[in-house]
Amino acid sequence: MNKKLAKLEFFGFIFVSVLGVIMHFAYEWSNESKVIALIAPINESPWEHLKLLFFPYVTYGVYEAIRLTDEKFNVYFAKLIGILFAFFTTLAVYYISLGATGRQIEWVSIASFFIGAAVGYLISYNIINKSIGRGLINGLSIAGLLIIALLFFFLTHFPIKIPLFLDPQSMTYGIDKIM
Repeated sequence: MNKKLAKLEFFGFIFVSVLGVIMHFAYEWSNESKVIALIAPINESPWEHLKLLFFPYVTYGVYEAIRLTDEKFNVYFAKLIGILFAFFTTLAVYYISLGATGRQIEWVSIASFFIGAAVGYLISYNIINKSIGRGLINGLSIAGLLIIALLFFFLTHFPIKIPLFLDPQSMTYGIDKIM
């Protein structure tokens, strides 16, 4: 076990957990700022809640890449794969619960965030520790992370009318409350 890496990943999980919880309220606290809406959830849709994982995860990932520059060369690749697994896990827990019970259970939704973050960091740790991925794949991974960020920005304003983007409380889509 790489203790330095394990410590970095553990603190990354803590960082994402704390910042994600704070970000849940950021849009409301900012008086519905359009700038804050780009990075914080604007409603209770599953899509918007993935922002709670993504932006803190990538922010800490940049810090981690800087800290590991001399030792590891695949941090961005690990972060891209980790966040994709975090998204999948979070949504799987949420939708399995919804399908099994027919309703949204708040504590399961909250737990899905933490479970997704933990899975993302476990995957990331294993990829970084094994140093899978070199040069070009890291560059492509940075591009992939930027594309995901742009999708969050765009789809906040122009959501697709599918359940992933539906706010189950207001039954609306996106920032402009499209019915």
